[in-house]
Amino acid sequence: MEKGTETKIELPQKPAEEPGVEAWEDEGGSVEVEQETISEVPEKTWREIITDASEEFPDSFKIILDKVLLGKKVSPEEQSGFDLELDKWWKENFGMKFSQRTLSTQEVKERRQLAEKRGAKLTELEIKKKEEMVRLHNALTSLDTGEPVNEFRDETRRVVYFNEENQQYFVEENGARKNIGIGDIISDYAWGIKYVPDGEMTESAYRTLAKRILVNEARRDLEKLHDSELVIEKPHRISAVYFSWKTWSQIKDLSKDGAKEELEKLLIQNNGFVTEIAVRELLSRISLNLNLNLVVSRATVEEDVDHKYDFKVRVKHRIRGVGVQSQNSNSVGFQLKSKIKKNTGNIGFGRPIKVRDAAREEIDEIITLRVPGKEFFDTTKKWLEAGEPSGGPEQFLSPKLKKAILKAVTEKLTTIPQEVFDKLQ
Repeated sequence: MEKGTETKIELPQKPAEEPGVEAWEDEGGSVEVEQETISEVPEKTWREIITDASEEFPDSFKIILDKVLLGKKVSPEEQSGFDLELDKWWKENFGMKFSQRTLSTQEVKERRQLAEKRGAKLTELEIKKKEEMVRLHNALTSLDTGEPVNEFRDETRRVVYFNEENQQYFVEENGARKNIGIGDIISDYAWGIKYVPDGEMTESAYRTLAKRILVNEARRDLEKLHDSELVIEKPHRISAVYFSWKTWSQIKDLSKDGAKEELEKLLIQNNGFVTEIAVRELLSRISLNLNLNLVVSRATVEEDVDHKYDFKVRVKHRIRGVGVQSQNSNSVGFQLKSKIKKNTGNIGFGRPIKVRDAAREEIDEIITLRVPGKEFFDTTKKWLEAGEPSGGPEQFLSPKLKKAILKAVTEKLTTIPQEVFDKLQ
């Protein structure tokens, strides 16, 4: 979508308010709302997010989106279908329906007062989710107006540079340049690494990268809040969120302090969780860096505990260019199994798990994927000892294992060209 295009998308009307939810004490956080009424802000920033993610929508949605962006008339039936798909996608990625993403300042105050009276922790979490959307909107608005982005004031962020000549992102580590891709910038957030674009980039390059960073961080932060909702609704799901940022911070601190024995003990205890993150983010990096027709998504605690899969991979929807060659499924959920004491270097499948009715809209089947836990343990420790370089622990996995994981995960979804495997080093 060209900059300056202001064609209005007819977005769903805001529905009557629903009962809210609450967050864990160490997640989320309030945001000061600068506009008096958030719902009155321009829709440009939301339209850009939708347009950028168009390949994640079905063909029917994209056809209507193209008509809207071109200013063509949309029928009531098309508008209804558009609204439903948009709400579904927004809920999956941001933990709320698109039509429920904002609250006015007065509504926030009223919700907080109601929460205090009732002790309604769930209502507090709903407010935090909407405030996170306000934070994202304000950041994207600052980009449009050329104002400083508050999130980028964080001095712990790593600076990303851009080589215009070869169109390559890079960072400076240990006095040397290290090339990274957009997949690395997006996936490193899972390991606690944040980035900021170099201020010397061209305006268009800076804005494009800044928007990707801000939207990715908002999506992931909102996922945590949404998971908190799901745990409060059904407390048995707490088992899926046992590995927390506090645990990961403790692991990092032990590494910096040189407490090797304690570090290894904690890594062994949490190796299953670390392996899950590494496998998921490895696939995400590959897909984004090499422009594959795959979307790798994190599972919610509901999907993890109730439906028994740790992440899902699905084929992108495309209506332009080369068509997608789908095998048997369009979306597969994967349940990881790893044993740190067994390191054959091989991966394998377990018996497929039956997809329960509640999960059928999200995935076509669930597959158990066995991976060598020892190699993930070794690479995580190596990454920590190396000072947490950009690229995450996955960069230290053997090329053989990277290729095996990509092949195993995609063989029922789509055909991956041999040149993609050749690039995995």
